[in-house]
Amino acid sequence: MAGHDNWTETVNASFIYAKCSKAERQTLWSELSSIARSITRLWLVGGDFNVISTLAEYTGRAPQDLGAISDFNTAISNCRLQELSYTGSSYTWSGIRAGTRIWKRLEKTLVNQQWLDFLPNTSVQHLNHTSSDHSPLLVSMRPASASVPKSFKFQTFWISNPGFISTVQSNWELSTQGYGMYRLAFKLKRLKTWLRHWSKHQFGDIFQAARQHEIEVQQKEVLYEANPTEEAREALHCAPGRLLQSLRVQEEYWRQKARLQWLKDGDCNTRFFHASVREKRTKLAIHRIKDGEEAWVDDEEQIAREAVDFFQRLLTAEEVGGG
Repeated sequence: MAGHDNWTETVNASFIYAKCSKAERQTLWSELSSIARSITRLWLVGGDFNVISTLAEYTGRAPQDLGAISDFNTAISNCRLQELSYTGSSYTWSGIRAGTRIWKRLEKTLVNQQWLDFLPNTSVQHLNHTSSDHSPLLVSMRPASASVPKSFKFQTFWISNPGFISTVQSNWELSTQGYGMYRLAFKLKRLKTWLRHWSKHQFGDIFQAARQHEIEVQQKEVLYEANPTEEAREALHCAPGRLLQSLRVQEEYWRQKARLQWLKDGDCNTRFFHASVREKRTKLAIHRIKDGEEAWVDDEEQIAREAVDFFQRLLTAEEVGGG
């Protein structure tokens, strides 16, 4: 963390060099679980675990110990850790076993949710072997990416508004010039613009609305206690209903963001949805790519520029081929 003058967080790190046998690793899993129960700060766990977490992390002919794999995954789950995305080779160790070469990914870097909340752009690079048969891991931590214009997304909580269907229909039936796909594209663009304004008017900031409704419930309770009239009682009964509705809108928002439809309706899983979205963003983040000359690029602006250049080259090649 040298050079970060404004650093305010305390970071905990556990560096692993695990035993080779399944039985001997049980002590390690137990100690990590004990740390996880008491730790409340950013926590990184990385090193040589001497076990894979899935058969996809192994190439060779020797059978693998499924019990050891299960124990490792159980330990990760019990510690509430998540693996960071990586670049480089799929394997971090190679050796000879029973007269044949095998490859495994024994090195990993895991972090807790507090780490992902504070450093969402952390990534891992598997470096090349040098004097060891294990690959060193390079962990890079960067601040959150600068905000970019938001793309349009249909929000499923819009449907909860009683007038949604009729207003969409009335907008769609407005007169339109042109024919065929041009007319369809124009209708969709017009509807998209209208939905943005409509959502802002009908729902506004759904998170701010929930906070305001919480304050409203507290205020109505104080007013009723100070003056328990029938009017105050009715107002007190209405306020929790508005709060509950705003919380349901929030839950549906996170449910859609996380794309997890299998959880039971009605359970308030907002924190779980939020964590799932962050985990997905971490895994899908692009930390570096190769440019047209096969050189690695890791600057965010260069990555964006190279992505645009790639598709431009692709389109040019298709136009030349088609001509």
